[in-house]
Amino acid sequence: MSHRNRTTSRRDALAALGASASALAAARVVLSGHGRAEQAKAKGPAVRAGEVDGPALEASASAAELAELMGDVRAGSTLARCRVIEVRSRQLGGIAVRMETPAGVRFQLDVLRACRDGDGVGRAPGLAVHVSNGGDGSKRTDEVEGLAAMALGDALARRLREGARVPELLTFEERARRYPDGIFDV
Repeated sequence: MSHRNRTTSRRDALAALGASASALAAARVVLSGHGRAEQAKAKGPAVRAGEVDGPALEASASAAELAELMGDVRAGSTLARCRVIEVRSRQLGGIAVRMETPAGVRFQLDVLRACRDGDGVGRAPGLAVHVSNGGDGSKRTDEVEGLAAMALGDALARRLREGARVPELLTFEERARRYPDGIFDV
């Protein structure tokens, strides 16, 4: 007997998450009354990843904290056939993991604190892994990138079961509020 009838496949879950994220992003634009470009003009220059977070988050996760959480996920390791290029200490409230697909396409995964069930493409207890594709939830997630996000979530879940501690991180919503014009790609 197949379990397919009783469970949702990863592909179905990614599609559902994409549809939910698209609806949320559309609602955000409609409710705000103007897009990101207008916000940037009104508020001044954007904050970029790599710049100081501000007084509350000034201290980045130490190298030891990052190594404890990430374990074997480091430059040169592989997740779901994608190569890890770099793991950055906390920037703008999240941990950026730069990756490359087997075809040589580079992309970024952001590890943030989870705020609800179903948050992020990859998950670990209390954590959400988001694909940073510049779509604010409006773009479909590339399958290879989504699988890498799920694999990173699985790796983080293993580390947490082994007793790793999580450095202070923001949720997706907290990050968007704190850095409405933030440019999160590193």
